[in-house]
Amino acid sequence: SLPLPVERVRAELTRWEGRLNIGAVNGPDVTVVSGDADALDELIAHYEGEGVPVRRVQIDYASHSAHAETVRDRLLEFLPRYGAHATDVAFYSSVTGGLLDTATLDADYWYRNLRQTVEFDRAVRGALAAGHTVFVEVSPHPILSVGLRRILETATPASDGTVTGTLRRGDGDLDRFLRSLAHLHTHGVPVDWTATLR
Repeated sequence: SLPLPVERVRAELTRWEGRLNIGAVNGPDVTVVSGDADALDELIAHYEGEGVPVRRVQIDYASHSAHAETVRDRLLEFLPRYGAHATDVAFYSSVTGGLLDTATLDADYWYRNLRQTVEFDRAVRGALAAGHTVFVEVSPHPILSVGLRRILETATPASDGTVTGTLRRGDGDLDRFLRSLAHLHTHGVPVDWTATLR
């Protein structure tokens, strides 16, 4: 994970052609690279030598790279058991970068979600353009919150939207979740406290 614009990182990846690629674009200056472990070691050494605060994401598989192709057939066999359905909730896809009908979320879509670059920045900007201004990262740790805030700051026009997580590493209990809801409440987001505090 690099605190750099995707254009700069993409230009430098040419020296690792076929071994590394852009895994995710999580903000205007939040780029994730994915691929061969030894090539990632070289990339990390390169950026550390330039004084860039690069961070290795601690996962044991290389999603959003050619490595995902090894599980393609298994996924396409397994995932059709779970059908897609239409919803009234707006769904901005990090695969397409835009609004998507959830009835099209078939097995092929979820394989592409695993294989292709995550277009988080484009999806969030699409949601902003449609008037969405509250972003809740539902995860065990809010790793996308930094990118979300940078997207809001650099949007045209800049947005004063609200960003929060739900849980945090080492702080993942009900109290943490309620504090996240309180953060939303104090920023003017309606929270149904009667449902929450039963």
